[in-house]
Order: sequence, then C-alpha cells, then structure tokens
Amino acid sequence: MDPGTLDRTGSPRPPRPPPTALWPPSDDEDEEEAVEYESSKTGDIEGAYEFTTQVLGKGSVAVVRSAVNIQTKEAVAIKIVPKKKCEHDGEKSIRQEIAVLQRLHHPNCIEFREVYETDAFIFIVMEQVNGGEMLDRIMEKSVYSETEAATAFVQMIAALDYIHSIGIAHRDMKPDNILYKSTDPDSPIKLADFGHASLNVARAGSGAAPQSNPMQTFVGTPIYVAPEVLQRNGYGKECDVWSAGVIVYILLCGCPPFNMDATVPQIYQQILAGDYEFPEEFWEGISDEAKDLVTRMLCMDVSKRITCRECLEHPWLAKFHQGDLPKTHITHFKNKLQEFRKMKVASVRDRMLLMSLGIDSDFGYS
Repeated sequence: MDPGTLDRTGSPRPPRPPPTALWPPSDDEDEEEAVEYESSKTGDIEGAYEFTTQVLGKGSVAVVRSAVNIQTKEAVAIKIVPKKKCEHDGEKSIRQEIAVLQRLHHPNCIEFREVYETDAFIFIVMEQVNGGEMLDRIMEKSVYSETEAATAFVQMIAALDYIHSIGIAHRDMKPDNILYKSTDPDSPIKLADFGHASLNVARAGSGAAPQSNPMQTFVGTPIYVAPEVLQRNGYGKECDVWSAGVIVYILLCGCPPFNMDATVPQIYQQILAGDYEFPEEFWEGISDEAKDLVTRMLCMDVSKRITCRECLEHPWLAKFHQGDLPKTHITHFKNKLQEFRKMKVASVRDRMLLMSLGIDSDFGYS
C-alpha cells in the first residue's frame, strides 16, 4: 500500500489500477524512505483532552473527533486510528503523514499539535478548522470577482511555496484540500490532507534542476494530476504547481480546463496532450495577466513551468496587491461551478458503483 493510503478523514483511498499501456508498471513503486517523527506521548489521552460528541469525519479506518484541550481550552480535531485496521503498510503511511505534519509551521498550513500512541491506537491532534472547503465558501458569496479569486490563490500558493522550500511535495492539490480556518469573512485558508505528501524532495532554491530528486509513485486526483506523473519517468514538486494551475483555472471560470464528461483515461489523454483553452464565453472580462499565469502554471515542459515563488511575483498578483484587479462579479461563474460540482459528485458515485461491482478498468485510478 502506497504512502498516503488514507485521506484526512481516515478513509482508504482506492487502489491504483493494474498496469496498462497508458499506465505501465513502475520500476520503483516504493521510493519513500523510512521517516521518523518526534516521540509520541503514551498514556491516557483523555487526561489531556475532553472529547465532545461531534464527529468531524469518519472513514472505514479512522474517525476524526472534536475535542477540547483541558488545560488550554483550545478546540482541536483528533484523528483516531485503530492499529488493527492498518493493514499492510497502513501504519507506515500514517507515520509518514505525522512526520510531514510535524514539519509544518506556516499560517496557511494545517497545524499539528501532538500525537498520542497506545498499543491499540494512534491519536493525531491537530488544530480544528470549521470554515468549510474552498468551493463551498465561494458558492456562498453573493459577489465573486477576480479579486476574490486572487485572495484565495495568494494564500494557497504561499503555503505551497513554503512546503516546497522545506522539501515537501503535497501531491494531491485540489479544492477539497483547501479549507477555511473559520466562518469569518476574512478567515485565512489552510492547506490540508498531507496523506500523499512526500518528504526530502529537492528544496526550492537549492540549485537542483527540475525532477533532480524524482518521485515515482502515482498519486493524485485525475482532473488535477500533472502530465509528468502520468508519464512515469519520475517527477518532482513541480507537479503541485500544475495542480494549483488547475485550481486557479476553476477559481476564475467555475469549471476545470479538462472535460469532466470524459472517462478518466480520456481525461488523462487530454492532460498528456496539454489540451485546454480559454473559452471566450466563460473567460470574457478576465484579465490577460490571469490567463498568462494559468498558461505558465499549466506548462507541459516542467523545466519552463513557473515556480511557486515566481507565481507570488507574477504581474497578476502585483495588480492584486495594488488593488487593480476587477472587483465586479464574474458572469456565469456560479452556474458553471454548480455544474462542475454536480458532475463531480455524479462521477464519484459512478466510480464507486462500478468498483463495488468489480468494474473499474474504464475509470482507472481515482
């Protein structure tokens, strides 16, 4: 089982597909080295935290419950992982996630508190975020403009730039993993779900060439996955920039650059061909600087793809900081986003039904 088998609620991720012409077998399916994290605490966690009745998330393996630190009164989220349910390398993937979380110290990354461990359970204590997922919050806005899109994007790309600078690749960038700290209108966003994250990737600014420390394992979500991940020649942290480019495309027009009506293999072929455009009917009124940023993030040539740091210095964000981006509502945005979200739910349901019947060859990895 690959590192990153569990999502942030403890649910097992679907298995990768068998080798195909599109998806050949890897020569190195376990490129992750063993990782260590600071010693976990032992003993009775209920002596330090008072659990509430609220369940924040639940999967077939783990449950995430709300609790309060008895001493500080801070509300936290505690992921409870029964060791007996961690089949094969499941426990290893949990420890990998903990090792990543302990390295994060940035206002736009989910905050780790501590970990408790008994003979039967692992308890991962994190800050509690209650503001909802990125696209849910956007749908609630009465007016959504290019300025609003940049407000979310600048925080997301700052978090990504930070984790790249300390040698971490997220590898599953998507709106579902971008959360708001609270329901406040000016709440900061938090990059979450580091279950697929890879450690010891070549650090930004180290002078290393793109993909100099290549990863091999296929992880990610179809509509957001980078072409080099599909090509199976090794990939680097640049894959996160591509995925973030898909996200900002959605933030600006309400739908992804690749056809959600297609099967997963067809989506992969579109990605491998770099087959996307900016339909005038949905991109009318969006600044040229925004389109240029998306184009540079969705660059097929990894060596020419813009970096997170360069994104932060891009003219689009310069205009944002100067207050010069449009503040008028983006026409058709909510309708397109609503269609995308419905299509996404239907697609997931279809895949789950087919997988339950043992029919997943047409859909590939999800």
